[in-house]
Amino acid sequence: EQDHAQSTEILVARVRAAVQGLGHSLNNLEGCDTLINNIVELDAAFRGWSVPCKVDLSLPPREAVDQGRDDSPAQTFRKGWVDFCDKLTCLIMETPTSDPRMLWMRSTSDLALIFGSTRTPYNSSLQMLRKLLQQCCVKNCDPSVRIMGLRAVRAIIYLQPDNPKVSAADKERELDRFLRNEPPTDSVGNPPSQSFLDLQVQVASLGGVQAVLYSLDSTIPGFQHDSDAVLAALRLGVTLLEGGNKKIQDMFAALLSQSASQGFFSLLRTLLDESVEGIRKQKKKDKQKAAERAMEEPRRAASVPAPLEQGKEQPDEGKTAHTYSLEVVKLMRRMCLGQHAVLQNILRHQKLNHESIDLYSHLIKYLFVLEPGINAAIDNGDHVLVEAMIRGFNMLSDAMQGPNRTNQAAICNTGIFDLADLINVKVKTVDLSDGPGIAAAHAPIAMSKRGGGRVANDTSMGTGSTGEE
Repeated sequence: EQDHAQSTEILVARVRAAVQGLGHSLNNLEGCDTLINNIVELDAAFRGWSVPCKVDLSLPPREAVDQGRDDSPAQTFRKGWVDFCDKLTCLIMETPTSDPRMLWMRSTSDLALIFGSTRTPYNSSLQMLRKLLQQCCVKNCDPSVRIMGLRAVRAIIYLQPDNPKVSAADKERELDRFLRNEPPTDSVGNPPSQSFLDLQVQVASLGGVQAVLYSLDSTIPGFQHDSDAVLAALRLGVTLLEGGNKKIQDMFAALLSQSASQGFFSLLRTLLDESVEGIRKQKKKDKQKAAERAMEEPRRAASVPAPLEQGKEQPDEGKTAHTYSLEVVKLMRRMCLGQHAVLQNILRHQKLNHESIDLYSHLIKYLFVLEPGINAAIDNGDHVLVEAMIRGFNMLSDAMQGPNRTNQAAICNTGIFDLADLINVKVKTVDLSDGPGIAAAHAPIAMSKRGGGRVANDTSMGTGSTGEE
């Protein structure tokens, strides 16, 4: 019995020593306050029971978690799990709060703040962001994952999670600009802020450029160019190049100069050509509707018109066809900003590809299709068509800056001057005295002979402006 008592004392002493060792180990970790306090209480109980130990455990009581400290991995998971359950419940139960746009906005913002911050656990060098971009380049990646990933990466450039100068109010304002597809505030400065340019380079170096080009590669088996992933990739490419960041332009130039870039140029050509076809189809539908209305006019004149017939229909002009083409034009222009000769030339000719595609000629075809509707667009306030025309001409201007004489000769032989004459004649016949309208808001400005600036103003004919939209 005496031996048993001695064995028990030795075992209890070992337990107390192990408890003390655990307490010292946990003292260096965050998020274990309650557990450490319990260990201190247990050691005090051992002391009260006269359990022998070399030194009593002396750890200060742990206060509540400091709000300024980063959450532990467990706390981060618990918070994210609550948000996940909330969103999943909204989707399954179809509650009034399950607005897809609101859920998408919250998810994009949350992912951007997690993947774009070095304060996130296990992301001290943005290794989680690198893995996300690598996942976007996996062939069997789920389309929804690729779409959300590309959107989140783009939102990182807007929100700048690690920039201490960007307040919570600034993040809300930038998120609103992100949702309205406006450029980040820091990109419209002249020059853009250095912290913004550095973040662009950091995201691009982690695989941002590769993710854009992979998502726009039409040679990948099973590729669907009408998916939201294409639009997300185009917009991420535009945001990476926003402000004319030459380092990122060089990254694009290095990858697009390779023979593996065939799918990228083929897709951009397809998007421009499909926009042309979409506009033509819409014009045909408009003519058919006009003919039907003309045939029904005598009958309607003799009867009381229905309420729906009294309203004047607004011409569509194939607005849905502009969704992709506008982003293509913006991407092409930002590649050419600052007279980047390699990208200026490669958009016209790819010497290593199986098929060389002149994207400038396809863009001019797109502008020719827009021209007949320019008067109606001005009269009816169709900002989409007018701004598409302005963006197209600005893009061609940047493609020839330098001067790039090869591009000048190629573009001049496409009939662009005839198109410009047609537009000038039509615009001059518009009476601007009736109101400001689009024509007054975008009055022609003389083009600079010294070359464009580093910032793209897509809706102004000037080259030195710093804004957009």
